[in-house]
Amino acid sequence: MGLSISQTHGAALSSGPDFLRDASADGGTVLEVQVAKTEFQREVIGHAVEERGLRIATAEDLISVQPIADRAKEQIDLSGLSALADLDWPYAERWASEPPLRFASENARAPEAVRYWWVNQNQTYRHEVAGGYLWSPKRKADGHRNPFYEFMREVAPGDLVFSFCDTLIRAIGLARSYAYEAPKPPEFGGAGRKWDEIGWRVDVRFQIMASPIRPADWIEKLRPLLPQRYSPLRPNGHGVQSIYLTELSQHLALELAELVGAEIGALARRELVADGPLDSPNPELVLWEEHLRGNIEQDATLSRTDREALVLARRGQGLFRQRVQEIESRCRITLVDRPEHLRASHCKPWRDSNHEERLTGQNGLLLTPSIDHLFDRGFISFGEGGALLISPVAHKPSLQRMGVAVDRSVDVGTFTNGQARFLEYHRDRVFLRAQVRT
Repeated sequence: MGLSISQTHGAALSSGPDFLRDASADGGTVLEVQVAKTEFQREVIGHAVEERGLRIATAEDLISVQPIADRAKEQIDLSGLSALADLDWPYAERWASEPPLRFASENARAPEAVRYWWVNQNQTYRHEVAGGYLWSPKRKADGHRNPFYEFMREVAPGDLVFSFCDTLIRAIGLARSYAYEAPKPPEFGGAGRKWDEIGWRVDVRFQIMASPIRPADWIEKLRPLLPQRYSPLRPNGHGVQSIYLTELSQHLALELAELVGAEIGALARRELVADGPLDSPNPELVLWEEHLRGNIEQDATLSRTDREALVLARRGQGLFRQRVQEIESRCRITLVDRPEHLRASHCKPWRDSNHEERLTGQNGLLLTPSIDHLFDRGFISFGEGGALLISPVAHKPSLQRMGVAVDRSVDVGTFTNGQARFLEYHRDRVFLRAQVRT
């Protein structure tokens, strides 16, 4: 519902400074949500954005700023509002006395970029919701792909997750990380982490609903919105037990959100005052690699020289780097060729490799640090013929700033047969793009 600006405030505010005058000149990003703690703050922001031909919608203490239809692609940066107290306008003193506003990150995803997911957690609900994560194997027991595990690769921070358990949507969550490799959680059964059972993990901030909803009770409204493929519900409203994670259309997600009601807003408010996305490297990855390093250092069958070479290879150093340099001479993306600015990066991650694979130069590329990060985390990969591949969850403005062309095809050249084999593993097991039939 749009804000109404009172005549008293509106007249005074209209004479205030045009603090949005140059807001979009430097490529600022749309701020999805801001917390406005008082009605006065609502009116100030409302007046400012309406002057610019925007619309503003509110829900309790949440304000969502969106461009109107004919300016749908314009990016608006409202960060200047925090400095209003320094400006000479009638209400500057009062503004300074108001509670501070908290603005969303400048890298917040635009609303159209947010994706919506449904997770069936009948067997794992208690552990995953309490632990704040999703976890799935990478493949089925027979080694074949499972689309509902593959979808884990395309979850991104800020995505909305509906948790379904025992016929009810019992919790909602916001993703806080991209997918990353992690051992099977110890709480899934047995003693300790399952170091030999590696799957996908996504960190999620869950909120358990005070009043769970039963989709079957609303199936007449939901049935027309169910997808033809990978639907989480049967036409009668019962859940599909073979599904772990599946994507929802925006229309279906919004219908579910309407049923959930105010708890969606409560989750959003809690996320705004919480810390941002989890830092990298993730603790689970660190623990896993430390476990592997410990095994190497205690392996009596290895010579001291071999143990040192394997441990150094974890950081792209030592014998591994020497062997990569015999094959590669520069970064395939940035073309930097000075050795001091390059890292030796494993195609098949060190943690997934055997001892021979950890040391062979065929399993490596020389990359600048930022490109090494993108490659290591699966935001980019390389096709069989040398084409640069970009993950659908990669933040493209950031990639551009790192020197990665995102608006055209890029050919980085051919690879040796050995490199091609390890790059196939990277595309298959590391690259953050689901391989499912559409």
